[in-house]
Amino acid sequence: MNTSLTSCGIAAVTDKAVTYYQPRLEVTKTDAETVVLVELPGVTLDGLELSVENNELYLEAKSIVGASEAWRALHRESSDHAYRLRLRLGESVNHASIGATLADGVLTLSFPKAGEAKPRKIKVK
Repeated sequence: MNTSLTSCGIAAVTDKAVTYYQPRLEVTKTDAETVVLVELPGVTLDGLELSVENNELYLEAKSIVGASEAWRALHRESSDHAYRLRLRLGESVNHASIGATLADGVLTLSFPKAGEAKPRKIKVK
């Protein structure tokens, strides 16, 4: 089920003064976690930095198109890209258990819900 970031306790924060690309996102949500797929074409692990500070997840990434330093294109329509993304994390996110994997230009971020935020049945005595 696709849903918005805000309804999952996460909000995107944009920085209009910087000329970075904002990557495309896809959000899914279950009872246990929110998963955000971030499209980062051409980005490798070496070009990716992730950190969490002050309830915000920071992402900076660079894709480098090309081969060795000796390689020179006669004509080039592709370009290097720099990406930046900030996600504000709500109280329902378990910050210590955030997971991240990068495969085929897609970064998968998993935001497990904090124990208190997970839906549960209450037994009446």
